[in-house]
Amino acid sequence: MGHSLASNTLGQCGLLLLCVPIIAWIYIFHSQFRHMTAHQQRDQLAKPKTYRLHVLLVRTALFLPFYAIFIFISLMEPSYFEGLQPLFAVVEGYSFYCMFAMIVANLGGPSAAVKMMQTHPEELPCCSWCPQSPPVFYNRVVSGLKYFLFLRVPCIIIGTVTYYAGMKVINVVMTLVTLGLLINGLVGIVTFYENVMHVGLSHFSKVISLKISIGLIVFQGIIEMFMELGGVFDGLVANPGYSAENTLTRYYCFLILVEYVFFSAAVANFFSGDINYLGFADPQQSSSSIDLAASDTLSPLEFMGDVLAVHDVFTTYSVSISDAESRALNDSGPGSRSIELFGL
Repeated sequence: MGHSLASNTLGQCGLLLLCVPIIAWIYIFHSQFRHMTAHQQRDQLAKPKTYRLHVLLVRTALFLPFYAIFIFISLMEPSYFEGLQPLFAVVEGYSFYCMFAMIVANLGGPSAAVKMMQTHPEELPCCSWCPQSPPVFYNRVVSGLKYFLFLRVPCIIIGTVTYYAGMKVINVVMTLVTLGLLINGLVGIVTFYENVMHVGLSHFSKVISLKISIGLIVFQGIIEMFMELGGVFDGLVANPGYSAENTLTRYYCFLILVEYVFFSAAVANFFSGDINYLGFADPQQSSSSIDLAASDTLSPLEFMGDVLAVHDVFTTYSVSISDAESRALNDSGPGSRSIELFGL
């Protein structure tokens, strides 16, 4: 970094604040490993049926340290803030994707999740864009989350390039497009959860804390951008060694780090609890990449290895349903039902 922490009060305070999300994630990791080993001892299994759920829960919470690290880098070097936006988007999209994968795994896998919606119809009101068929609805949620991750990132890259090129109008347009993709992904996962939570899922507080932790930060960024364009901060006094524009970015990043102290406490509380295992989980959805004998025990490093195997939600444990499976589920379903829209 070009700027030193020496005589940099905002940076020094930011470094202390950065420690909180990192410690919170370590606490979540330790708590879930402890819960998992307790299940292991009770069931006398090397890989408890809840194992996959513990992995995904800890992996979802990775947004805490990554987000905070990116924000701290931007606090020290505000000129990097826009350049880091694609990485922010990857962390945001992947966290929501893993949260969805955890809910689906707890229901027994993609097909089981759809059958759950078919078996427990609630006949709730539905908005016009929301399909009546559970398989179609499920596929729409998965598509929305993939757009959130894979389409939103290129859009943000375009926005970043136009920002550095001084093309403010295109930058604003791309910002609004990415906001729409964010809202679409948020509505999808929360709507899905609202329609399966009646079977006894205990993830509501996790979904809401993730939604607030990421969604609020994004919306704050949008508000700050329009306030800056409107000249609200034109009289801002620059920090020593920084321009007025970079100083504004520093204050914004510091505010986020302060907020993340409170978010970290909430997320650590909600994500450290034991899994409410429903008994639906498919053994394949609960396995790990490690082949253990029944007498073996899982070490923290092996558990960490599975947590960091970030590709498996797209390959080994994909949440997608093929067209053939979707048609079969449609044919086997008890008929159309309404899907509740849980608004933002």
